[in-house]
Amino acid sequence: MLRKGAVIAVLLGILVLAGCGSSGSEGSSSSGTELSKAEFIKQGDAICAKTDKVQETELQEFQKKDPEGKLTPAVREEMVTDAGLPPIQDEIKELADLQGPSADSDEIEAIVDGIEEALKKAEADPSLLLKGPDPFAAVGKKAAAYGFKECDQAL
Repeated sequence: MLRKGAVIAVLLGILVLAGCGSSGSEGSSSSGTELSKAEFIKQGDAICAKTDKVQETELQEFQKKDPEGKLTPAVREEMVTDAGLPPIQDEIKELADLQGPSADSDEIEAIVDGIEEALKKAEADPSLLLKGPDPFAAVGKKAAAYGFKECDQAL
């Protein structure tokens, strides 16, 4: 049987793989100016990296509520739902607010829409992030193909 720390580490890893996101707007383009592809990727990756940190903090806070380490499957799903998924909603908003290159608008929209669709699947069935199939796998590949470094690892 896994020790409590090992289970939390596994959950953190799952959520880092499940979605990139953010609760802040560091580096976002709010001026409406179209970004170059390189700058769009840089700012998007910053959003994804920040979300990973938010998820980790939230999961650690959740862990404090369970000092005895009774991480049943239901508790693990609750951790995913309460601590792991909300930052991804913020990520979707922030990525959608970035003004990426208009020439890439279809690709960018497909990535943002893919994250949103995967989030809905994970919200409907959090066990997917614990047992599979990972609803974020396909959109992670799209993000990697576009050039994201942090977002493709987080998805």
